[in-house]
Parts: sequence; C-alpha cells; structure tokens
Amino acid sequence: MADYHASTQQVIDAAEEENAMSRIDMSDRSQIMGIRANRNQERDLEREANAWEFGPDPKTSSESSQSPVPGYVPPPQPTDKLRSIRERMLKK
Repeated sequence: MADYHASTQQVIDAAEEENAMSRIDMSDRSQIMGIRANRNQERDLEREANAWEFGPDPKTSSESSQSPVPGYVPPPQPTDKLRSIRERMLKK
C-alpha cells in the first residue's frame, strides 16, 4: 500500500511541476482566454451524446428491426415467488 501511495504521489508531483512550468510566462488573461469557447464546445458535445432519438434505433441493423418485439412483461409479484416455493415443497 505504501508503494502505491509513493508511486501516485510521484505522478502527482511530476504533473504539478509540469503544469507550473507550462504557465510561467503566461498572463492570467491568456490562461483563461479560451474558457468560454471550450465550455460551449463541451456543452454541445454533451447535448449530442445525451440527445433523445425518436423512431427506430439507428444503431441496430435492419434485420433485427424486422424481428417481432416482445410485449409488456409485468414485474414478478411476491405472491408468484411464494406460489413457486409452495409448489416445489408439494412435489417433494
């Protein structure tokens, strides 16, 4: 466990040092200059990824869409479980 913590701390220290070295000659203004554009781009990507798609699923092939779609299957009821246990006990 100590080896794990030492190796992770080494990676963290190297990343922090690299980050500090990359920003030495940058002003505060230049560091935050592209935030709004990046935020808008990430928001658009998130919207595309989570968009609702209506109609048939475009990711499935046309062959699988021709197969019959099963109807509604209700969730099992607690009484069904009790009934199956009782039937098993009666068969013994």
